[in-house]
Amino acid sequence: MSDERRGALCVLAAALLWSTGGVAIKAVAEPALKVACYRSAVAAVVLAAFFRPRLWRATLGFQTAIVSYAGCLTTFVVATKWTSAANAIFLQYSGVVWILVLAPLVLGEPFSRRDAGAIAVAFLGMALFFVGELDPRGRAGDLVALVSGLLYALLVLSLRRERGIGAEAAVTYGNVLAAGALLPFVGPVFGVSARSGGILLFLGVVQIAAAYVIF
Repeated sequence: MSDERRGALCVLAAALLWSTGGVAIKAVAEPALKVACYRSAVAAVVLAAFFRPRLWRATLGFQTAIVSYAGCLTTFVVATKWTSAANAIFLQYSGVVWILVLAPLVLGEPFSRRDAGAIAVAFLGMALFFVGELDPRGRAGDLVALVSGLLYALLVLSLRRERGIGAEAAVTYGNVLAAGALLPFVGPVFGVSARSGGILLFLGVVQIAAAYVIF
């Protein structure tokens, strides 16, 4: 098998693992911030053991990548809990659109008419999610999913702007930050049921860590 085909299969496998997040998060009975904290804690341990990332780099790009990824992880879980998994996943992928919008400002890349047309169509499609009957919690979930997409775009743009930054380090420390920042919001009950614990292990080990290792 050629390296190109092997790489394409790895990307496909990673995408399939990432796509399991919505259904798995919905299946956990615990609150959103508790799920996000434990998922990132498990992922951080696995990623650190596999990647053994370099020490913290005090550059603006590295710090932005870590903070934006931690925020992306958290907001995706919140959005999935508040709205449908399909809405949360689709709207998080608005990150691709945000990259097109922000790349000229952050990276100085040219902005073409084709980009403008694609962005207009994408925003029109996303606007349809907010049309019609939707309870306040679901509407808030859709908005949080859009924020998650924006944070993902900031992660990608930060990594592209400072090419010396290792993506594996940013992903690992992003999970560490998410787990640490959310820990105060987990209590007063820190335990979970056996079923929820198994799903959380799957989310941390497979849906995040294994997906990034393969990717």
